[in-house]
Amino acid sequence: MIDKQKAGTTLNLSATDEAGNTSEVMKIKVLDCTAPVITKVNEVSDQSTTVSGTTEAGATLIVKKNSSELVRGKADDKGTFSLNISKQAAKEKLTITAVDAANNSSEENS
Repeated sequence: MIDKQKAGTTLNLSATDEAGNTSEVMKIKVLDCTAPVITKVNEVSDQSTTVSGTTEAGATLIVKKNSSELVRGKADDKGTFSLNISKQAAKEKLTITAVDAANNSSEENS
């Protein structure tokens, strides 16, 4: 058993039998299977012209109204994002999703 490894890490694996024979080394790259989390979305009112908050650095953010995409943009290298939107009607429901470089998608936030 090994400790959990960071995505992108390269592991060198080999096997040794009871006689002491060792296999060739096989290199395996750890895949990113973890969806990004949107850690914060600032309040959006009927006067707002941006959707902003924090998520995984470099993630793509998608803001939708119903099933229609309003805007798409990227979080910066610190995970901060600010996406321009037009003013929305009061009580309009918007959803936001984050997708990372490995194409893992967050849960939809509203």
